[in-house]
Amino acid sequence: MATDNLSDFIKKSAVELGFSQCGISPVMDSSKDIQALRLWISKKYHADMAWIESSIPLRENPELLLSEIKSVVVVTLNYYTENQLLASEYKVSKFAQNLDYHNVLKSKLYQLLTNIKSIDATIDARVFVDSGPIFEKSYAVNAGLGWIGKNSCLIMPKQGSFFFIGVLLLTVELDFDNPFDKSYCANCTRCIDACPTGAISAPYTINSNRCISYLTIEHHDDIPENIDFKSTNQIFGCDICQQVCPHNKFSQDCLNPDFTPSKELLSMTTIDWESLDKSSFKKQFKHSPIQRAGYQKIMSNIANIKNKRDEI
Repeated sequence: MATDNLSDFIKKSAVELGFSQCGISPVMDSSKDIQALRLWISKKYHADMAWIESSIPLRENPELLLSEIKSVVVVTLNYYTENQLLASEYKVSKFAQNLDYHNVLKSKLYQLLTNIKSIDATIDARVFVDSGPIFEKSYAVNAGLGWIGKNSCLIMPKQGSFFFIGVLLLTVELDFDNPFDKSYCANCTRCIDACPTGAISAPYTINSNRCISYLTIEHHDDIPENIDFKSTNQIFGCDICQQVCPHNKFSQDCLNPDFTPSKELLSMTTIDWESLDKSSFKKQFKHSPIQRAGYQKIMSNIANIKNKRDEI
């Protein structure tokens, strides 16, 4: 199949599988991203995520991820839902209110790959969702999907930022999209101003040591005493910098039932959360992103909010 026809076929298949957008990028020179990442790490903004630094060689040379890589297909998937009325005071980020997006996106990406291989079985590929050693947001920009906002989220024009990103590396050269060469953040600083812990240390720069999402999910120790976000009641993730972004006025409810907030989670009361035992946690959140943090971490987050609240 001709390159342009295959590119069109991939984009059409992506939409049919439920992806919101699909763009195609050549393999990028990531030297500027690498330089920025090294500077970020030098400031210890990666906290205890040592894997980020160890991923640099792979980010520098995508050939280590896939030999003879020629193209990078980037897809997005909407997960926005209108704010739901939670029975509990404790808050869980929108992305974690139902099924684990890693599994949902990977399943769709592998189906997309199956469709591609039905055209040309000789094509090799790699699939990555979120945790891959590749600058997925930069590739999304290079694939023409949008720009990176001051809160470091990919923002898509007239759609907003409540989207997951998936990446498919391919050994076939496709028709490439034009990079998105504009930013519509302008002088806006709403995301920076709204962050209750000051985690956006400068435009486009996140200090993980102060980020509520990092602290409530990946941080292994107790939340530091000098970090106070009791008023937000966040126990897993955070949406604040996205909620205040003016571009998210364009957000529309996703049509994917996998991301519709589960009734079980919505109905959990404050007492339900505080009295949750390990067995019930495993059963209820078996297929949820919340299980990635683990029972002890969630209960520690709840205890932190309770303790701060009791100090008032």
